[in-house]
Parts: sequence; structure tokens; C-alpha cells
Amino acid sequence: MLLIFDNLQCADKSSLRLLQILTQDLSGSRLMIVATCPDVKLARNHPLSETLGELSHHPGFHRIHLRSLTRTEARQFVESTLGTGVSGDLVGTIYDRTDGNPLFVLEVARLLDQESTLRPDGSNTTGAWMTKIPEIIQAVISKRLNRLSENCNRLLVVASILGREFGIGELECVLAEQNAESILGALDEAFFASLIEEVEESMGRYRFSHALVQQGIASQLSAARRGKLHGQIGVALEEFYLSDMGDHSVELAHHFIESGEAFGEKRIHYLMEAGERALEAHAFEEAVEHLTRAMKVKEPQPFDPEMAAILVGLNQALMLSGRWKEGIPYLIRAFEYYVNCGDVARAVDAVDLSFAPALGLFSPAEDASLNELRERALKLVDRNSHEAARLYCQCGLFQYYRSDYNTAAGLLGHALNIAKRENDTVLEARILAGSAMLDLKHLCIESFIEKSSRAIELARAAQDGFTERSMSHLAGFNLIGVGELDRAQAYADAMHESGERLRSRKWSSQSFHLRQAICQFTGKWRLARDYVNLDLFSNPSDVFSLHNLALLEHESGSYAESDNCLDQIIKNVKKNTPLAADAYSAIACVVISLLAEVSDAENRRRLEFAESAAGNILASPYIDPFMAWQAKISLCVIAMKRGDIKMLGQHNGVEIAKMSDFVSPWGNMSMNRLLGSFACALSNNAVATTHFENSISFCRKSGYRPELARTYYDAAGLLMTHDGATDQRKAILYLHEGMAIARKLDMNHLKKLIGERLAGVGALPYMVDRSLSPLTDRELQVLRLVADGKTNREIACDLFISEFTVGNHVGNILRKTNSTNRTEAARRAIRLRLIED
Repeated sequence: MLLIFDNLQCADKSSLRLLQILTQDLSGSRLMIVATCPDVKLARNHPLSETLGELSHHPGFHRIHLRSLTRTEARQFVESTLGTGVSGDLVGTIYDRTDGNPLFVLEVARLLDQESTLRPDGSNTTGAWMTKIPEIIQAVISKRLNRLSENCNRLLVVASILGREFGIGELECVLAEQNAESILGALDEAFFASLIEEVEESMGRYRFSHALVQQGIASQLSAARRGKLHGQIGVALEEFYLSDMGDHSVELAHHFIESGEAFGEKRIHYLMEAGERALEAHAFEEAVEHLTRAMKVKEPQPFDPEMAAILVGLNQALMLSGRWKEGIPYLIRAFEYYVNCGDVARAVDAVDLSFAPALGLFSPAEDASLNELRERALKLVDRNSHEAARLYCQCGLFQYYRSDYNTAAGLLGHALNIAKRENDTVLEARILAGSAMLDLKHLCIESFIEKSSRAIELARAAQDGFTERSMSHLAGFNLIGVGELDRAQAYADAMHESGERLRSRKWSSQSFHLRQAICQFTGKWRLARDYVNLDLFSNPSDVFSLHNLALLEHESGSYAESDNCLDQIIKNVKKNTPLAADAYSAIACVVISLLAEVSDAENRRRLEFAESAAGNILASPYIDPFMAWQAKISLCVIAMKRGDIKMLGQHNGVEIAKMSDFVSPWGNMSMNRLLGSFACALSNNAVATTHFENSISFCRKSGYRPELARTYYDAAGLLMTHDGATDQRKAILYLHEGMAIARKLDMNHLKKLIGERLAGVGALPYMVDRSLSPLTDRELQVLRLVADGKTNREIACDLFISEFTVGNHVGNILRKTNSTNRTEAARRAIRLRLIED
């Protein structure tokens, strides 16, 4: 038999006593008693406290605390309830409203389903449901409030308008007619009812136990009463925060906005201040929200300096949040106003976009329009002034995007000299960032790394977050490209720390990009996949993570999943604006061409798309060498796969050759390996050999094991076409070394390819006396390096194993060859033809 006692905290003393008697002798009986009660604080003299104390001594008593759901569990629960997938952002919103309380999660999910506001991709079409309280939850909250005193209910109403978190000081300020003891008594009553809880490590501060509890209490007021109370609270808090108003600007703006029309000037003032604070804290989306609201409040009034300042700030916030084009009309309106008023300094401020040097996402017409404004501003200032330097920086970038390298370099150089003269560290960092971008787009990698490193150093010292982040992201990738993993890792770690500190998704996402690339080049597939999943959870269409996921799936042999990623990449390229598509599809084309094969119709369709997109890039009047390099790589790979020698020869030009010693993080490939493959297809075997050897040397030195294994495979393919026995033996040795790496790193695709080649050639041809000394393949590799005179440390570096493991192999070799030292073992092995002379 099962007996259930629900809501045990409501039972009277007699009922609780009956429960105690019932449980005294249950031995031998087939009876289970389940008693439930919410997680409430019980006073020491509460009847249930005594009962629980008695029951805890019973041998069959078990107390189970039902915790809240985790975010992952909440997502599974919501998807199960709705019968469809939901986006990470939507799950986050639901979780923030419910704190993972299962009842609240269930009811909010049902409300969302009833509202029918879900898109096919699992995101939400409207935020209207977020302000509604499900009826069952409202009933539960009302029932709990009915048990409290009138004084406690009044305090909770005020607290609910104050916000999710509040302090005794704010309550005393707003409830000035009540004494401190009365307020403390009401807080204790709400605390023991588990409606509020104390904020840890913050004496005198409380928070509602759930966001829905706060909203449920506030919703019991009419809109008029809520507005009036917001106004009263705003006025009271303005006086309370008098000595430290700035840190509370968002809070004050909220109360004056919700109060209605009565406090118009205060609303605008605090919204502007909140926007400025958000910009300083790199909370760009918040800044957009605050300044947009300020603009809407201000719009019915005549255009004045305050409105112009709002529009300048809003344009900056929009650009820094990635919404580049939305701010242009606001910028133009503000600039024209300042010019008409003769306010030159603010006119320059309005068109100064040096805070975001790496733009390039405007259309040609938009770029020309912005540059026209800057040229007009330059006519208003001294050409050697501080203001002019800011404008020269932007004019230089405009010329750069028009592919006028010399003019751009001259303007940026002049701007840099002025910035140094004026000791303007922020401007110097931004100009250096622009100049570095100019070098990158013209494939001057060493110069880019030097300038970007200096720009990052200056930006970090000046707390210029945007410049630091954008340059750290690009510098990290290019450091990977030249084999400097430690420096790239340092940038990734710094970006992640800043992302955590600033709670910035953009910082965290770009740190994940760098970490993904580092893990893929070193063969840490599981960790790379973790970073990819973390990024795609919050941003399912992230460009770089989708590329990496496609590469990961292909390397693991999951070809169908890789193809799905390629199709998503193609879809993203198609929906981008034309100019943005150039920047994005230049990289996308490379990934598609590397992974798609000519073996079936679907893959041929993908290759045709990549070919078309690459052709459009090369035909663009605004193309730069960087984009041309990516596009031509794509076209060469496609030509090689099709066996189109003419097309391969046409595109295998200067841009690709210039980057021969680079390893591309946008396709996880050594350019020397790729150039070696192109040369093989063009029958330039001597050139191919040089490229393969350079790739092997670079990958060994940098620790890029996956790419080393791929190069072994490609180089072996070339050597196997030669007639000489030495080249044949070397080819098979490369295949064995490549297979050892592929097995260790679970590179299923490469294992399959190497296995097919090895099946046709068998064991190493120089191992004729294997029975006399049965060395393993790995021991043969070690012995060969011993014969070359290498130390254990050097062998460990070459084979990516520990010195301890090398020592074990050397010991086995000495034993199996009956040798007393390394020299004797090498001589004996050569004599027995275990290794080549």
C-alpha cells in the first residue's frame, strides 16, 4: 500500500502526530509513506520541525531534496513538452524566468505552445508571452500571498516593482512612513514563506526566489497603479543614489520609463547615461536598447543637440554590435545637424568610425556616401590636427577597400604620425589595426602580425575592447598559420577571460574559434568538437564553427553529417548581402572544394556552387589579394579533382605561391602540401617534392600532426610514381608513419586512404630479414632516426612521443638486435637490411 501526504507544511499538530504514530512500527508491513512539502524555511517552533526531527531517527526514513533542472534538462523538458526542438536563446529565456523550477518550466512551455509563437527553427517570433504569467503559477503565488500579513504583502508589492533584487536601504527610502522594525518583520515573514531569499555575501540584500514570483506579485496591480509606483520609486531612489547616480542609471531609467509621461526629461537623461555606461562596459546590445528608447522618447520634440548626441551614440552601439548598416541614417542626420550649427568638433565625432577599423561590410554606395561626409569634415579642420588624424584613418580604410593600396598606406601613415604626436594611444591602436588589415589583405603576413600585436598591446592598455578583440581574433589565426601556437593560445585565453569578465558572447565566440583551430591542428578532435558545440549552441549559424564542424565530421568519416554542414554553409552564403558574401564565401568556397568530391551528383552540385561563388569573387571590382588567394585555392582544388589541367594552370598563380609557407586555419591545410598536389597534377614532380618536404619540415616543427600525416600520404603518392627502389621504400615508410599518426588520432578518413594504398604494396620492402629481428613498425621508425644520429629528445619531437617512450623503444631495439649500444644497433640493422643505408 502507498500513502501520500501532500503539502505537509499545512498539516495541524494532530495530523502530524498521527503520522508519527503511524511510522512507529512499520517492520514487516508492506506500506510505503510518501510525504511532500515545498522547500520552505521552517521556524524553530513550527509543528513540522518537531515531526521531521522525530522521523529522522527512523531507520526507514529517507529525505530527498528535489533540485531545480539544469539548463540542459530544462531544454529536454521543454522540447518534450512542445514536441519540437527549441533554440538555445529561447531555452535561456525560459530558464531565466523559471530558475529551472519544473512546475514553472512546464507551465511557461505550455503558455508558449498556446501562444503559437515558435518558428520552424525553434526560435521565438514575439516576446509577448514573456510578460504573461501562466494561470496555474499565478494561482500558486496568490495562495501563498493570502497566508501573509497585509504589511508583508504591501512590502512585497513595492519590492516587486523595485526589481528581482532589492535592499533594505531602498525599501526604507520608498516606505519612509514605516519604521525599520516593521520592514524587517515583513522581510522575515516573506523569507520564511520562501518568496524571497538572502543574497549571499551581500548583507541586507534580498532577491525573489523566482522571477515569476516577482512578476506574479507585480501583475496584481493595474497598469496605472504600477506606473504611479514606478514614478514614486524613481524619485525616492534618485535621492537615495545622489552620491553615486551613474552606476544606477539603468535602474532609474527603467522606473521613469515605466512611470509614463510624467518624467519625460528624466527618462531621456538616464537612458542616455545608461547607453553610455553600456558602451563603456562593451554591452553593445544593451546600449542599442537604451539609446533606441531614448530616441523614441525624444522624437516628438524638436531636433536639438541632445537628439544628435543620442543618434551618434546609437550609431556607434549598432556598429559595435555587428549591425553595421542600421546606424548610417542616424550618423548622417547628426552630422548634417552639427555642420549646420557650426559645431565642427562634434561633426568630426559623428563621422569618426575609427573605433571599428575592420569594417568592409558596407555596399560601395554606402562606403562612398560615408567617405563623402569625411571629406566634407576634413575641409572644416586643419589637415595636421588631431581631428584630421581620426578622419584620415577612415579615409585610408576607404581607399583600401577600393583596392588603392598606396593611397591608403599614405593616409594611414600620416594619421599615425599625428596620433603619436598627440600621445593618443587609442587612436594609434586603431590606426595600427587598420594598417595591419591593409597588410593582411595584401598577404603581408609578417607585417600584419607585427602591427596587430602592437595594436593589441596599445588597445589593451587603453581599454579599447573592440580593437583588442578584433585584432586578437585575426592575429591568433595568422599566428597559427605561421606555426606560433603558444602565442595564438595566449590570445585565445585572454579573449575567453575578457568574455567571461564582460559577459560578452562575441568575445567568447571568437575565443572558441581560435581554440577550435588550435585543437584541430594538433589533433585534439574531442576538445575541438566541444568548442564547436559550445559556440553553435548559442549561435547555430556561426560561420567559422560550421566550417570546423564540417571538417571534423569529414575527418572522422561521418560524411553525411559533413555534407549537411556544407549545405548549411551554402545556404548562409546565399542569404548574405553581395559584398558580405564576398568576405564570407571566399572562405566557404575553400572548405566546400576541399570536402566535396566529384563522385556523386550532390557533391558535384556543391562544387559547382563553390566554383560559381569563387568566380563572382574574382570578378568583383573590390577584390583584394586575400580574397583572390582564397578564391583561386578553391578553383585549383576543383580543377584538380576534375582533372582539368588547363583550369588548374590558369589559377595556380602568384597569390597562391606567395603563401607557400603558410598553413591556412580556414581549411586546416598546409599551403606547401596543397601546392605540392597542384604541381603533381601539372607533372612538375621536382617542384612537388620541394613543397612536400617543406610541408613535412614545417608540420614537424610546429607540432601539426594531422597535417603532417596528410602530407605523408600525398608525398607517398608522388614517390610511388617513381621507379627507383629508394623512392619506393621512402613512400612506404611515409605511409606507415602517416598511418601511425592517423591511428593515434582516430583520423578515420585518412586511415581509409592510407590503408587502401598500403594494401597494394604490403610491408616495408627493405625488411627482408624481419625474422632475425622482429622489430615493430614504430621501432623501425626509431631505429632509422637513431641511425641518422638523433638523440632521444630529437626522436621524441619528430615522432610526437615522449622521451620515456623513445627510451623504451631503444631498449627493445638493442635487445632484439643483440647490440650493446646505439651505433652497433644501427650498423647491425643496416647489415641485416632492416633499414636502408
